[in-house]
Amino acid sequence: LGYIILGAVIEKISGMKLQDVFSSKIAAPLDLSKTSFLASGNGAILGHTGLSSTTFDCWKIASAILQSYSDEKEFIPKPVIDDFIGPKARYKLGWEKDPNLSTGIMTISDTGCFLWMDLGKKLIIEIFTSGKNNEAAIKWFPDMLIAFLSDILPQPLNVPQESL
Repeated sequence: LGYIILGAVIEKISGMKLQDVFSSKIAAPLDLSKTSFLASGNGAILGHTGLSSTTFDCWKIASAILQSYSDEKEFIPKPVIDDFIGPKARYKLGWEKDPNLSTGIMTISDTGCFLWMDLGKKLIIEIFTSGKNNEAAIKWFPDMLIAFLSDILPQPLNVPQESL
């Protein structure tokens, strides 16, 4: 219900459809060419219907969050970053705080997408599976992968866009 209300508030304040706000304020600045809202059963675009995306576009979103967090680039204003994903924030802008890592945040969707970020090391891990309701199937794997990569990577990982 919260995301439905948020979507309605965004439409009311902006005077635009939710998908148009997303396109102009998020998708265009981040060059998200393969990301769009999914329509609900009746064809409506609501705040809770989710996004359809690719791993590369998802990486662009996560990178923008990390760059805003580390003051490299301000895609999200610093006060918003501090309030929602800063060290003292309890609920991380819709993300869960990783209980095993003070600078880790993560999200697992019911469609089989797992996204984890170490804000301190600037590390992004994405796992996309092929179907719905795969949360239980992917929950154990990211913990092992995150622990392994966090231990072996001495510095932030920089992935040049041309290599993707």
